[in-house]
Amino acid sequence: MFCDIGHFSVLQTDTFGNGDVPTVDPYPVRRTEWTVETDYRYPSVNPVAEPGPDGRRPVGETFFRYRIELPFAVWLGGANGPGSVMFSVSAPTSATTLRLYWMSAFDPAVYGNVPVDGAGLQAIEDRIWAPDKAVVESQRPARVFAATEAHRAFDTLGVAYRKALRDLGFAG
Repeated sequence: MFCDIGHFSVLQTDTFGNGDVPTVDPYPVRRTEWTVETDYRYPSVNPVAEPGPDGRRPVGETFFRYRIELPFAVWLGGANGPGSVMFSVSAPTSATTLRLYWMSAFDPAVYGNVPVDGAGLQAIEDRIWAPDKAVVESQRPARVFAATEAHRAFDTLGVAYRKALRDLGFAG
C-alpha cells in the first residue's frame, strides 16, 4: 500500500484522502538499474485541521516524491509536509513474513529546530495505516506476482516496482 497512489481518495478519507478526487491522472515513472521513482501532486485533506463551518477539513497540495531503492527500501518525500521524508525498509524473515523498519525525518531548514511531536505523529500514522493494514492482511494469494491481477493507470508505480523485482530475480 505504501506505493499505491490510487488508494488515497478511497481508503484514506478519514485522514488525508480527498474523496472529491476519485481518479488519478497518468504519471511518469523513472527506472534505473537500482531505483524506481515518481513524483505525484495530490490535493490532500489536512488530517489534523479542525473542520470548517461546512464540516470539511481544508485541502492543500501534497507533493509526494517516491524513490524505491531496490529491492526493499522506499523513500517517500513530502508525506508529512514539505521537507519531510519517510523511509521504510522491508527485511524478509521468511517467504511470507518480514520485519519492517520505519523512520520519519524533518528538515530543520523548513521546520526550524522545533521538536517533533512524536506521540502526535504516531497517532496520525496509526490512523493512516489502520485501513491499509486491514486490506493488506486480507489479500489472498499473498504473492507479489499474482497472474490474475488487473492493473490500471494508477498502478503505474506498483507495476514498475514489481517488474524491477522480477528483473532482479524475485519472481517466485
